[in-house]
Amino acid sequence: MTVTALLVSHEGARWLPAVLTGLRDQQLPPDRILAVDTGSGADTLGLLTDALGSDAVHSYDGSFPDAVRHALPMIDTEWV
Repeated sequence: MTVTALLVSHEGARWLPAVLTGLRDQQLPPDRILAVDTGSGADTLGLLTDALGSDAVHSYDGSFPDAVRHALPMIDTEWV
C-alpha cells in the first residue's frame, strides 16, 4: 500500500518544524508528503518548500476543507 500525508497549513511557522520532523522520522514514513498552504506568509512557505521541495507545496486561498478538496485530485496513492 502507498500513503500520502496531506498537510494543510496556515501561518504555521511555529509548529511546522516539529510536524515535518515527525513525518520524516516515522518508522514507516509516508511515500509522499503533499502540502497545501492557505495564504501564509513567506516564513511558512519557505519552511514547507525547503523541507518538501517546490513540487510538493501548493498554495490555495480557501478554508481547510476547500484545501483538502483542492489536493485530492493530485494524490494517486491508496491512502491519504
